[in-house]
Amino acid sequence: MKIEFPYIVPERPEPETEPETEPEVIEPVEHDYVSDGLVAYYSGTQSTRKGHDKDSAVWQDLVGGHDMAITKNDDNYFSDTGLRAKGVKHNFPDAIVDTVNGQAFTIEILLGDFVSVGNEFNTFINGSGDEIALFRRNSVDELELKFQINAGVRIKVKDCLNLLQNSLITITYTQNDVVRLYVNGEQVGETPTINGSLGASDLFIGHNAQNKMFDTTYRAVRFYDRALTAEEVAANAAVDGF
Repeated sequence: MKIEFPYIVPERPEPETEPETEPEVIEPVEHDYVSDGLVAYYSGTQSTRKGHDKDSAVWQDLVGGHDMAITKNDDNYFSDTGLRAKGVKHNFPDAIVDTVNGQAFTIEILLGDFVSVGNEFNTFINGSGDEIALFRRNSVDELELKFQINAGVRIKVKDCLNLLQNSLITITYTQNDVVRLYVNGEQVGETPTINGSLGASDLFIGHNAQNKMFDTTYRAVRFYDRALTAEEVAANAAVDGF
């Protein structure tokens, strides 16, 4: 083929690109809890920001958008009052792990009816390396809170089986200061902490180890990026009916 000069190269069409999607804007759901520092709020009566969907496989955070995937089966599902959990770990997203690795935090866990299954422990919230562990030691019926960074210093509460029934458990933690444990808005123990991040790589509720299992409903879980005061803990407990 003879090419005539000057030769003009035909223009190539621009490749098609996917339209940019706007990030979801999270409008916090109205609530009566302390708002200052509230990072995430998982409600057992509103599993999504649009309402309570018992068929959902995601527990949506109502204030920050830190949604967590739920492993659903016959023993793990949303009921009318919360996430029924037995024999499965349900992992929080990285933003929540970062919160507990910060200089201060508060965790609030509202439980429903509680049945012990494991023959040694019942572990309610945990990191894979025991960076944080809240559990019942079954042989002596004690509620224990420990941190691997300072594992020898723990909070222990005796006669806890009845205490765990339909209860609100609150942990407030400040590096190089004090960790306090509350049940239903009342302090039940405290111990000094040490400086440094907990270094957790993950964080979950529920447990799949046979010796650590239990059957309960998580009626709510809340995370703050600061240690709530005793008055604020009591105020949140009052909202939960205690």
